[in-house]
Amino acid sequence: MLAGASKSVAHRPNRLFLTAILDRQVVHLRYDWGHRVVEPHVYGFNKDGHELLRAFQTGGASESGRPFGWKLFRVDEIENVHLPGKHFKGPRRGYKRRDPAISRIFAQL
Repeated sequence: MLAGASKSVAHRPNRLFLTAILDRQVVHLRYDWGHRVVEPHVYGFNKDGHELLRAFQTGGASESGRPFGWKLFRVDEIENVHLPGKHFKGPRRGYKRRDPAISRIFAQL
């Protein structure tokens, strides 16, 4: 589990995800059974109190068999987060601000 991750709405936001979104930094992480490379777009909580990250995956593993495209990650299931220092240009096609899956947004593009 990611350090500082929690289901509690009183929880403070994870600085790595805030930084990655605000600075448009690529994130490397482990989710489910594999390594993934993502461009984070929205970070916050859903109505049930789960911490979520909406990101566009550009490489790595995928349980669905589609390693390229929009993904919604539960932060409490993310491990080994790393910011390699690479940046992305901006929002990907199909991005919509105010993601309906995330009711309390800490950061978004």
